[in-house]
Amino acid sequence: MIRRRLFAYTSMYLFGIVAAYICYERAALLIGTLFIFVICMIIARADIPEFAVLNQHAILIICVLAGFIQFTLSFIDINSKLEEQGSANVEGIILQIKEKDYGHQLILRPNDKNLGRRILLNCYSDSYEAGDSFLPEENIYSVCGSYCRASGKLRIPQDQDNPACFDYKLYLNSQRIKYVMTVYDLKIEENTSVDAKLHSSIMNVRWQFENTFSDEPEIRALIKGVIFGDKGEIDEETRNEFNENGTGHVLAVSGLHIGFLFTLLKFLTKKRNTRGMSMLILAIIVLDGGMTMWSPS
Repeated sequence: MIRRRLFAYTSMYLFGIVAAYICYERAALLIGTLFIFVICMIIARADIPEFAVLNQHAILIICVLAGFIQFTLSFIDINSKLEEQGSANVEGIILQIKEKDYGHQLILRPNDKNLGRRILLNCYSDSYEAGDSFLPEENIYSVCGSYCRASGKLRIPQDQDNPACFDYKLYLNSQRIKYVMTVYDLKIEENTSVDAKLHSSIMNVRWQFENTFSDEPEIRALIKGVIFGDKGEIDEETRNEFNENGTGHVLAVSGLHIGFLFTLLKFLTKKRNTRGMSMLILAIIVLDGGMTMWSPS
């Protein structure tokens, strides 16, 4: 009974988000409004025994509206004061870093709230002037949580050009990223706060694990992709093979990975099903999320 209700609530919440997406991102206000109206009418007229008590129909409609409102507020937040910036200087905290073919990609939490919650920094090896305080030669993850000053060209992500193609701007918006910067100069300073040191320690564990495969670059690249969702070191041919075989999702951190980790931990601790052990499993899953830098890949 409880699972059915939770599933129904979640589904209605997602329907509300879909309706708002149609209204705002697809600029189809009439279709989106019609969609949410039809969903609410179906809920109101549905004869489901489980929802006949405690006025569950009203709760389902509230879930739909809650999803619609949340997407609306996110859309307003992301698109408010959005304008081309040109050359700019930004300061903030480094949240994520990835190695790319062209150099490095960082996600920054800017101090200036007008720039949104996050900025994507593209550091092309041949376009920025890195000083002594840039990236360490070995453990690049140690800069996560550090303070950063970047100079470069700030721009709004490009809209989708062709229908049914990948919408890069929408993908970045889903990660709360308003702007993309091509970096010309970057300075990194140590952050002495407790969370920064904790973040750096977690990433140091990841680096030590990856470093055990340093003599075998292909295996190291594959392990980084499968375990951490970091496809930066996997060559294009290997990626295409995964996609053609329908197994490309293996190289992305998803519910499959978390479910597998949880099942493995439960199996190893099945004879110790206590509250303390459950908290330990939860802590390990959170640690794993920290090592993946909470990236949706």
